[in-house]
Amino acid sequence: MRYYILAGGSGTRWNNYKGRDKCLLLINGEMLLDRTVRLLLDNGVEAKDIIICGNEAVRDGIYLDDSLHIAADAEFEMLGANSKREAFEMVGEMAKGPFAILLGDTYYTEAIIKDIVERPVKKWAHWFNPNPNKYT
Repeated sequence: MRYYILAGGSGTRWNNYKGRDKCLLLINGEMLLDRTVRLLLDNGVEAKDIIICGNEAVRDGIYLDDSLHIAADAEFEMLGANSKREAFEMVGEMAKGPFAILLGDTYYTEAIIKDIVERPVKKWAHWFNPNPNKYT
């Protein structure tokens, strides 16, 4: 199973809050993207099976920052998509075998990541909160 993390949109929904992409924001001292990659690794996923699909700002935030980010252990693929839908289609075309799409700007709980890893799907899956008014 491969895990594609969509990270680095146009920044229009949060108006470039704090001058960074949402996936690069620090939450409890950890970059959101680092947290997702760390949780996947902690659940037995190999770094080669984690692909971050981002833009130049996300790449620079991961690789050019002064601190060492765990997200740098994952693969990086520039998609150049203009929308989330287009990104989904691009991932679908490049994925070989089963895969899951996660969102880089989502704070996944440890239980959700464990469930994603332990319950692989036959084709592909998009993990999200189906009820945005409740925390998971």
